[in-house]
Formats: sequence, structure tokens, C-alpha cells
Amino acid sequence: MLQNNTHSKNNNHFITRLDLQQNLKELLEPLKDRAVIDGYYLGDAGAHYPPKTAVMEGFCRTLWGVGPLIAGGGDFPNLDVVLSILKNGTNPDSDGYWGVSGNRDQRLVEKASIALTLMIARETFWDPLSPTEKNNMYQWLSVIEKRELPPTNWHFFRIMVCTCFRELGLPVDEKAEQESFDLMDSLYKGDGWYEDGMRGNFDLYNPMGFHFTVSYGLNLQVPKIRRERKTTLNAQNFSPTILQHGLPPAEKQSPTDAVFVTVLEPLRFFPPALLQICPCFPGVR
Repeated sequence: MLQNNTHSKNNNHFITRLDLQQNLKELLEPLKDRAVIDGYYLGDAGAHYPPKTAVMEGFCRTLWGVGPLIAGGGDFPNLDVVLSILKNGTNPDSDGYWGVSGNRDQRLVEKASIALTLMIARETFWDPLSPTEKNNMYQWLSVIEKRELPPTNWHFFRIMVCTCFRELGLPVDEKAEQESFDLMDSLYKGDGWYEDGMRGNFDLYNPMGFHFTVSYGLNLQVPKIRRERKTTLNAQNFSPTILQHGLPPAEKQSPTDAVFVTVLEPLRFFPPALLQICPCFPGVR
């Protein structure tokens, strides 16, 4: 039973990679009964976009965990369901098709987790696809290169998709990619901080939406992303100590550490487990 499992949520101390992997699987386990043809149905509560998009979002957000889990050597018990939803969602002939994303569309955001999953766990999520399924996936993702995005962290999602295409040997709209790099450069305000939009917003998307995404790009073997430009190097203002050693004690935190306290506080206690589950962070083998 669950309470007798030494890695269960009741006594998981987050010391090893297995601890973190097991916790993720326990966290996502209830979703197996919520799977529908195009995602996970989580109820009718309050998103500002259509219910079908909410079902898709409920699914795509789990890929931020499932992709690194598989890439790090873990297993996921409902992987066949995940693969089926991905194929249905990007197949225009399927009843589960997610549709064509419009300008400033929430579906543009969710493309990033799919792109990440395809490129870091391609042996599971990309290589087995048929030529038609690969084309469906590419066509659905590539819409983000053609759409208007708000001047926010959304541009990193486009960069993530372009990075994925380059990793998989697919065509990249370099003009759209450059537009996003330039926009992100314009939002950088120094000392590791990005303004999220043009209204002076500095919020928790700095670690969650900016540096997290940049850290993946920096550590993938993609020359375009590893070039010496401001956007890709800004994350290094935080990453050497934060991502490899965790946050310093509160009394020693600099102002540039402060934004990480709420989101990444657990790094103090289990950085090895967090870093080892994903092969894309610095120093992880």
C-alpha cells in the first residue's frame, strides 16, 4: 500500500533522484481517470479561454514533469495515454485536434512543454512517430513562428519551439526567432532581472518563465542558442549558485536572489535530486 512505500509522499525526503521521480508520479497519478481524447478534463472552473483549451492546458502542463522524467531515465505508467493525446491533439483529422492557434492564444504557451519533451526525450516522443505524425506535430507547433505574441515571457516559448526544431533537424523561421531574441533582450534590465512586459512587471516569471527556459537552451548542444548574446547569458547571473548549490541562507541572500525564495526554496534541501532528474542542467550526468 502507498503508506508502506519508502518513497511515498508520506515519507519522501527528496534525497535521491528516485525520490523526486516517485513524487512526480504520485502527484500525477489521479489524472489517469481524467484523461479524454484531447487532454485532461479537470472541471469547469474559471479559465478565461474555451473549455477545450483548458483541457489541453491541463495535459500540457504535466509534460514539464513527464518529459524530464523520461529523459532522466524514469518511467511513467500512463505513457501510452500521453502519447495518444499528443498524436490526437496535433492531428487535424482527429476529434481531439487542438485546432490552429491564433494571435496571443493560450495554445501558443502550451507548445513550449511539448517542444521541450520532444527534444530531450526524442527516443520516446519523436523517433517512434510515423512521417505523417511527425509532420502533424511540426505543423501544429510551427504556428507560434507566425503569430503575434505579447511582449512578455511568451517569446521564450517561441525560442523553445525553434530550439526544438533545430534539435530535430526541422526548418526554423529564423526571422521569427530573431524577433523573439531581440524582444527578450529589450526586456532585460540587468543583474539577472527581466521586465515581464512593457508595464514594469517584475514577478515570479523571472525564475519560472525566463531563467528556467534559458537554462535549458544554454545547456543543449545548439550553437544558435549557445551564441554569446545577452539573452542566453543573463541566466548565468543566477544559475551557477542557484541551480547547482541551491539558495544561500536568508541572511546572505542578495537582492538578485530574492525572487527565487518563493519558487525555488526547496533547492536548499534537495538540489542533487532536482538537478539529477533533468539531464539539461549544468553538471548533470
